[in-house]
Amino acid sequence: MFAAAVSVLLPALLVSANRSLSPKLGALSVNSTLTNGTITKVQIQEKHVFSKDAIDHSSGHFLSKRARYIGCTPDQQLKVAQAIHKVKQYASSSYDHLESNPSGSTLYTKWFGQFAPDRYARVLNSFKLLRTYPDKWAYSCNLCTRKTAIANVDEGNVGIDLCPGFWSESIPVEGFKSRAYFIIREGTRVRRILGTGKHKLTQELSMILATQNPTKAVESADNHASFSVEAHALTASTSGTLGLTGSNHANSRPAAPMIPL
Repeated sequence: MFAAAVSVLLPALLVSANRSLSPKLGALSVNSTLTNGTITKVQIQEKHVFSKDAIDHSSGHFLSKRARYIGCTPDQQLKVAQAIHKVKQYASSSYDHLESNPSGSTLYTKWFGQFAPDRYARVLNSFKLLRTYPDKWAYSCNLCTRKTAIANVDEGNVGIDLCPGFWSESIPVEGFKSRAYFIIREGTRVRRILGTGKHKLTQELSMILATQNPTKAVESADNHASFSVEAHALTASTSGTLGLTGSNHANSRPAAPMIPL
C-alpha cells in the first residue's frame, strides 16, 4: 500500500507495504515474410497480461513535480521539457480527433483496426490521461545505461528512465521515432494510463496488427504512439502548420492488406 508523506516530513518517501503488483510480460512474436510487395505470412501471438513495468497509480502512488528529474543535466531537462510539450500536443490532438469521430475514422482504423465502442473508449481514455500525466512523472537520466535502449517505464520512480539512445542527435524532438513518440509509447505502459505490453513493433507491423487483431492493437504501445503523431499532423495540416517530421513517415508506407486470422 503506498502512502504519501505529510508536508511536515522530509521529502516524500514512497513505501510499499508488502504489496506486489505481480505483473508478467506479454509475449508477442511476429513472423513476417514479404514477397513482391505482398505479405505471405504473418503470425501474431500474444498472451495479454500487464507489462512488468506497468504501474498502479490507483493506489495513490504518484510522484510530485519536485521529483521530476533524476540525475539530469540542465540541457537534458530542457530536452525532456521540450518533448513533454510535444507529448501534450499529440495527446490533445489525439483526444480531439477521437472525440470528433465517435464512430471511428480512417486514422483510427489504420492504427487500431475495426471500430468497436469498448476499444474506442479505452483509446479515448488513454489519450485523455496523457494530456496531463506526463507533467507529473519522474524522468531519470542516469539509471538506464544500455547503449542500444531509448526509454523504459520505471516502476520504482513512477516515471520513465531515459536511456543513452534518447539523447542521440539522430532522434528528433517530434514526429515518428522522436523523443515525444517514445515518451508516449512508454507512457501507455503505465497501468493507470492503459498498461500496454512490453513488445515493440515497427510502424508496418503495427498496421498489420491492427488488421489482424484490433484488440491487441489497442494494447500496443507503438500503435498509440504512431496514432498520436499522425493525429497531431492531421491537426497541424488543417491549421497550415508543420506536419510530420522524423526519420520514419508512416504515410509513405503502403497500407497493410487485410489478412484473415
